[in-house]
Amino acid sequence: MLQAEDGTIVNVSNKGVFCSATSGKSIWSPVFEAPKGAYDWMTTGTFIDVLSMAGTPEHPAVRIRFYQVK
Repeated sequence: MLQAEDGTIVNVSNKGVFCSATSGKSIWSPVFEAPKGAYDWMTTGTFIDVLSMAGTPEHPAVRIRFYQVK
């Protein structure tokens, strides 16, 4: 789930994956479930997201970047 700046919660389901051993990144095809209103455009768009490792060894994290395909 994602929380928008205004507090709106958007559910995210990732479908399929492509993993690159050389870059350490994974590419997914997310599907969003957003409530009617300002974010309902997310439910009809086509997107990919790229996951990569972030942070430090002491504080590991995952960075997710979403891109709309037009």
